[in-house]
Amino acid sequence: MSAQPPSQRVRRDLLLAAINDIQGSVHANDSKSAAVLIVHGLVFGGITAVTTKLGSLFAHAGTAMQVVIASELGMALAFFVASVVALLLAVIPHRPGRKLIERNLSSKPYPPDIFYPQPGSLSAVKCQSETGALLKRLDNLTVRATEAGLAYELVKVQDIQLREARYTRWGVCLLLPELAFVLSYLVTVGIWALAR
Repeated sequence: MSAQPPSQRVRRDLLLAAINDIQGSVHANDSKSAAVLIVHGLVFGGITAVTTKLGSLFAHAGTAMQVVIASELGMALAFFVASVVALLLAVIPHRPGRKLIERNLSSKPYPPDIFYPQPGSLSAVKCQSETGALLKRLDNLTVRATEAGLAYELVKVQDIQLREARYTRWGVCLLLPELAFVLSYLVTVGIWALAR
């Protein structure tokens, strides 16, 4: 007995569920990036406070101790900057690359120009607002064109999710050595201050 192909409704519901799932992942990545950026702010504020209080003491430290403290602080700063850049790249709005768009817009069935209208395409219709032009396109949709549009939307949000996840992962991974250098810096400064 051969399996029956899924109905149009089942296919549409599956595509919509996949789009919603991936959009949920995108929102989760945004939240993770924001949380890590807050951690960066707290660490940066704490280090700034400690370093400011060390000002005059640092001048009295030996050259070797100054090099150790400056190295730890410099490495923490380098990882801080790299992590913040990665996290900002994760949360900056992303438009899928031209190759992805062209590849999907040039293959049949063509997705309707609804989910991702090309710039200027909606205002090209004379005597009609962008909303009116979009509604006109909806009036002319077929079931197959609707599925093609949903499939294209799925490909688009997946591209966005993969990009955000990659940069969020880099941001979190770079936070770990930053925290290690910050901890090393605080331990070094604490031991040195107690030994004085």
